[in-house]
Amino acid sequence: MECKCAGDEPEVNGLCSEPKKVWTVTFETEDPFGNLLRGCPDPERVVDAFTRIYPNELSLVPVLQPCKDNKYTVVLVFKNEKPDLEQESKEICTGASNDCTLPGGLKVKKETIEAKPVELKGQDLCSTLLKDLKVQGQDRTCSKNGDDYVLSCTDKYRSTGAKRIDLGSNVKVAHHDCAEKCQLALKNICATNKQCVIEEDHPICKCLPPFKQDGINCLRRPTCSEDLKDFCSPGECAIVNNQAVCMCKPNQREVDDRCSATKDVKLE
Repeated sequence: MECKCAGDEPEVNGLCSEPKKVWTVTFETEDPFGNLLRGCPDPERVVDAFTRIYPNELSLVPVLQPCKDNKYTVVLVFKNEKPDLEQESKEICTGASNDCTLPGGLKVKKETIEAKPVELKGQDLCSTLLKDLKVQGQDRTCSKNGDDYVLSCTDKYRSTGAKRIDLGSNVKVAHHDCAEKCQLALKNICATNKQCVIEEDHPICKCLPPFKQDGINCLRRPTCSEDLKDFCSPGECAIVNNQAVCMCKPNQREVDDRCSATKDVKLE
């Protein structure tokens, strides 16, 4: 009897293996004198460095997890399988053979670099997805929508847009970007249909989905584009009176012009 791999699992040496699209890379950084930098002080430089290392290969901006034991952990979601990242991670450095400098000048302790594939197995992957795709400064909940998953913003945050990413193993995720909402007293400072969110510690009025900027006005979009369908997920995008709206299903609730599952999983 011939065995066939399920879904998009590749065959390796006659056996089925999980596609390696999602990886975590962990490392420590040091100052010019070789001293450990404590507290992971340069998160923006780390995200920028890995964005520059893989400018066309990632389906999602590098996700930086909370600092632990003075180590950075960055989650990389590739468009295609990346089976050799464990070896490749040792070769991301520039400079002398015993030095490791990332794009942008950040020095890494080479011996601390560790790359691991994220296993996506099981009937419900919400806990795994919340842990491995956690972004600093953003809180999310997870729900299953048919065969797909939705990482939504908690009620304290406002979705600024969503993107559907393919993680392999027939796992697809609608991943929302989240911005902290302004305090209630500031919400009325914005013009009609604009939303008040916090950016760089300051309130700002923005035209966010399902609206778009049209001159000085903020108007509902007239069509259900792919990004708007992802924004509405786990609900559905529909055209009502020539305007795009998110239509929620009976087991969902309307939150900030989109839909949210009534039974979300939160990261404890």
